Amino acid sequence: MKDLGDREVRTAEGLPDWQLKTFEAYLPYVLGVTRPEDEPLVKAATQRFDAYVRSLPAHESRARDKLYSLLLWTFVHGTALAHGTRPWLQTATEKSHFVRAFFESDERIADTFWDVVGKVVPRSVERATIRDLAKSLREVMGLAFYSNPGADGITGYQRIWKRKELLRERVDVDPLRLPTPRPDVFDAREVARVHFTGHPYEASKLFADDGRPKVAVIGSGAGGAVAAARLAETGRYDVAIFEAGPRFRPTEYPLDTLVGMGQLFEDGLMTLSRNLDLHLLRGRLVGGGTVMTSGLSVRLRKTTAEAWTSGLNEETYLGLDPHGLDRALDAIRKRQALGTINESLYTDPSHLLEKGARALGGEGFRFDSEEALNNVMMGPRQRPHATPDQNGDYCLGCGLCNYGCHFGHKLSMDLTFIPDAEKAGARVHPNLPIERLVGEYQGDGRMRVTALELGRGLKSHVKVDHVVLACGAVGSPALLKRSAAADPVWETLAAFRNGWVGTHLGFNYGSGVVARFPERFPKPGHLGFQIKYIATKSPDEDFTLTGEHGPYVTRYVMENAFVPPALLSNVVPGVGEVHRRWMESYQQLAMCATTIGSPLHGQIDGDRDVHYRLSASEHDLNVRALASIVRLYLAAGAEEVGLAGVRQGHEGAGLGVGLRIRAEEYAQASEKTLYDTMRAVITEPEHLMLSSAHPQGGLRMAAHPERGAVDGGFRLRGADNVFVSDASLFPSTIVVNPQWTIAALGWMAADAIDEHVSARLAVAAE
Repeated sequence: MKDLGDREVRTAEGLPDWQLKTFEAYLPYVLGVTRPEDEPLVKAATQRFDAYVRSLPAHESRARDKLYSLLLWTFVHGTALAHGTRPWLQTATEKSHFVRAFFESDERIADTFWDVVGKVVPRSVERATIRDLAKSLREVMGLAFYSNPGADGITGYQRIWKRKELLRERVDVDPLRLPTPRPDVFDAREVARVHFTGHPYEASKLFADDGRPKVAVIGSGAGGAVAAARLAETGRYDVAIFEAGPRFRPTEYPLDTLVGMGQLFEDGLMTLSRNLDLHLLRGRLVGGGTVMTSGLSVRLRKTTAEAWTSGLNEETYLGLDPHGLDRALDAIRKRQALGTINESLYTDPSHLLEKGARALGGEGFRFDSEEALNNVMMGPRQRPHATPDQNGDYCLGCGLCNYGCHFGHKLSMDLTFIPDAEKAGARVHPNLPIERLVGEYQGDGRMRVTALELGRGLKSHVKVDHVVLACGAVGSPALLKRSAAADPVWETLAAFRNGWVGTHLGFNYGSGVVARFPERFPKPGHLGFQIKYIATKSPDEDFTLTGEHGPYVTRYVMENAFVPPALLSNVVPGVGEVHRRWMESYQQLAMCATTIGSPLHGQIDGDRDVHYRLSASEHDLNVRALASIVRLYLAAGAEEVGLAGVRQGHEGAGLGVGLRIRAEEYAQASEKTLYDTMRAVITEPEHLMLSSAHPQGGLRMAAHPERGAVDGGFRLRGADNVFVSDASLFPSTIVVNPQWTIAALGWMAADAIDEHVSARLAVAAE
């Protein structure tokens, strides 16, 4: 037996000493933490950063090449060019001057500097600019510094283990147990351990191997978990779920931002598009991305459902029964206990966009909670399974949803459909990625998969009868591309010949807005639930974007939210003292983010690299959406509103981190005035911090054989025993949170798979 669970846990090598010295030298001047009392926190942040890098298994992550080393190389060479010395040898004045020059110099000079550095450092990113590097550097510094509990004195943030009022406010009979305090500097070995333990990698034990058809479900998110559970519940299939990431019990979910990102996210932090313009937050654990959301679930819009099921538009027609889709959506709603949040969990900042809309007389804004539901527990009847890890009966509004619910109150897939699958006999295998699918060519452009090749260097082949791809919109196409790279006969399949594998990738993406109000809120944003609603403009306001495949009609929504300081430090504008003043106002801040459904013109490589460049019309729509939020916050009484990212200077002002709009100048401004002001400064996508947790497409489904990689029965075209059950199926981006829709497609996929396999078995029996 080859067992990674028994082997010694090895952490990756830490950064070279000179890189750590560079990080420590410049962090105070980037974040404005230069006071004597800040010095221990800066040292701790450097140690945390080093521990974080050490915790990333080198073969699991490419983030270090793209982000850390390149950023610090840039700083070191920039210092040498500008001052003829090393960062840690500079005086305080020289460090401050260099940081200002790096972030605020004239664009032409900054890009010339980057061109010079690029001749020294190999470019491991595609067409990245100095602004991309600048915003990424500030981001990682903020994560390392403000994830440390010692920095809470600056923000006033209260860690969950200190919130004794939660115990006093309990009204249920099930007592709440608060977690214990966490250390300022975490153990890199402990973080890395979760990626290597808990699974016997013996091929003979991966399936029950009892004569039933073996179905391998690759991925355990919304689509994979639902399909696996329903197939297992038939009793006709030997189901095994393969997950590349670890498995956690609720009490094992981390309470530290940097540790959480290192343990739960692919690439340890986030996946970056090749040009660094777009940050992709992608879960890599049992339960997938459902674990790392606030629990928000939004029903598929009627217009989207009609486009997918009516057959009126061949481009987006999936060939699905509309009544079957409705039944699947309803079934998911019931099993996930989707409902509304108790109003008492919302914070004071939760209501500010509505307040702003009322002050503006409505003006076409709609705050819709009818179909924006949530799967968090609001009572004991929602407990999915009796388990000692369930800590209390009610959502606490602790605001830590992005790292899994430590209390077991969020009914993500790891607490619902995954246990359902296991109860029905399915086996779950965490920390076991699949490198490629091994198949036999059947002739005439047909392939049948016979085995899985295990990843992690194991190279073992596991025999299977059927495969369900559920690795997500990036992971599933990448797996097929790796399979084709090892065996070119895959490319004879219709899905590949028609160019639909790894293409037509899109996103729900957006950028954050933060608003500072004059006084500290009685109930600040971090002391309650993350998201209250999604807001839209009037229902008939759609926008036409320019994509590589022609015009694309979409719209945008706005989601209020709030996050812990380490994440919010990436949203607030400024460097130096400006940045610090925003963070010192943490308990006076409100936050909202745009969400835009993009065209599907991205591509995915076999190594999961994402290629996506925003068109000018996409960027323009994002600025319009941001202007809407800015106006609402100003109308609600904000004294200042900030946008995340690095912007191009206006009228020769050079680079600056973020854009600040003050009420004294713009309180009475129209939305058009705000848009014009912002658009003149934010001229490129790289001037904003853009992110997405919702990639879609990449293996689009279509009823017409020339329109997609997957047919109306969820089968990969050309491979009769390969099915798809994740967001890669989407023929269009859906704007709203997709997990409800993905789960519903998983429900329908299980029915289609069962029908197809049963029919083939019946024919074989004859």
